[in-house]
Amino acid sequence: MAELSQSDFATLLRRAGLDLSAAEIEELYTSGYQPFAPMMENVRAGGSRPRESEPAHVFSVDDRA
Repeated sequence: MAELSQSDFATLLRRAGLDLSAAEIEELYTSGYQPFAPMMENVRAGGSRPRESEPAHVFSVDDRA
């Protein structure tokens, strides 16, 4: 996944209808987007984690009540 620049991030926020100051955009980018970018890479299709890493694929609910 290509790195999303702060200016591209700001563009996405504006397209979403958010009217934020430059300081607010910077704060969201540095403490909101950047720490989660590596995790997002793992959950995308074709990511580096195997299918078995997702608990929903291996957990079955016992519906006997």
